[in-house]
Amino acid sequence: MKFDRARLVANPALCDGHGICVLRSPDLLTLDAWGFVGVEETEPLSGRDLRRARSSVAACPERALSLVPVHVATGNGARARADSSQ
Repeated sequence: MKFDRARLVANPALCDGHGICVLRSPDLLTLDAWGFVGVEETEPLSGRDLRRARSSVAACPERALSLVPVHVATGNGARARADSSQ
C-alpha cells in the first residue's frame, strides 16, 4: 500500500536489537542502552524521510517497525467539518 504521509511506529517488545533499521535511518531511529529500537521523529513523514522509513521497516527481521498512514484533510470538506463542530 502506498501513501504520501505516515508515522513511523516501533514496538520494542518485538525488537531483538539487530540494528539494521538504525543503519538505514539513523536520524529517524535510535537504539537504547539495551539495543532496542526507538523512534526519534514523531511527526508524520513524507518524501525522502518516508522512503527511508519504508526501507527500515522492510529491513527489520522481527517486524518491530511499522508505518501508520496519516490522512490529511484538504479542500472544502475540511472546512465544512471544522465549521460544523463549533
